[in-house]
Amino acid sequence: MRIVALLAVVLLLPGCTWVRQELAPPPAPPAGIALPAVAKPETVRPLRKPKPRAERAAPAPQPQPAAVPPAAVPPPAPDYNARCHAMADNRAEDARQLGADAADQAKVESDTYHDCMTQSVK
Repeated sequence: MRIVALLAVVLLLPGCTWVRQELAPPPAPPAGIALPAVAKPETVRPLRKPKPRAERAAPAPQPQPAAVPPAAVPPPAPDYNARCHAMADNRAEDARQLGADAADQAKVESDTYHDCMTQSVK
């Protein structure tokens, strides 16, 4: 079977024009045209191997003079009283906008102020 396939290939391939074109030598250029000069490929020199670096001991850290921090001014103490009054007033205003009567507004304001002061003093 292999012999038959080989004989079929040998007989059919020479008749194929594509095979003839591929196997034929390239046509010679006409006599009036000069062939372009083929540039000689540049030779690449091998890179030099880097020299091994000598191991050096790490330089000893120089002692830094003790920096005297400037006297920091402590931030002023928060004014919890003013902050809690502002928050209580805002909550009472919210209650008023939601339609609460004056007694409920006063209760919301006093409860908010009391809760804020107890949490702030902790």
